Amino acid sequence: MHLLDLPLEVIIQILSNLLLVDLFSCLRTNRTLLEVIRNSVVLQYRIELQLACVEDNPKSNLHLSERLAMLRHRERAWADFEYNFKTSILVRANSSRIYDLTSGVYLIGDPVNHNPSINAGVNYVRLPSSPLFEQPLWSQININRRIVDFGTAIHEHNLIALVT
Repeated sequence: MHLLDLPLEVIIQILSNLLLVDLFSCLRTNRTLLEVIRNSVVLQYRIELQLACVEDNPKSNLHLSERLAMLRHRERAWADFEYNFKTSILVRANSSRIYDLTSGVYLIGDPVNHNPSINAGVNYVRLPSSPLFEQPLWSQININRRIVDFGTAIHEHNLIALVT
């Protein structure tokens, strides 16, 4: 029995387990596999996910074709630098020399007596990802000790490490 003798659903399931490079090899193997891959929403979504370096949300209630359309729209917007919305966030004029932007959070040192080289705290704000969010509010971590620098692992561990 040959691969193409199997039912279409089984062929798609087999192809969906291949690495992207192997799937592209199948595209060039024969016209039938090319058409299967081109016409399969499952395979197209998997290809687009890997090319965009993003992961699927298995808990999504959206149909796969809707997720594929949204992913393609996101990638086109990213390539053309077309953003969905714009917002302004007031940053104090007495800014610091230590700052970071990571995982949708902007952090900036809180200078003592308007001296940008001496910080006793860190101000941070979660940046909005949708125009539906209200104006973001600043929060503060104050340790009343001189902060030399800070590091973050917000996405991985919800962690901000302050170096004093």
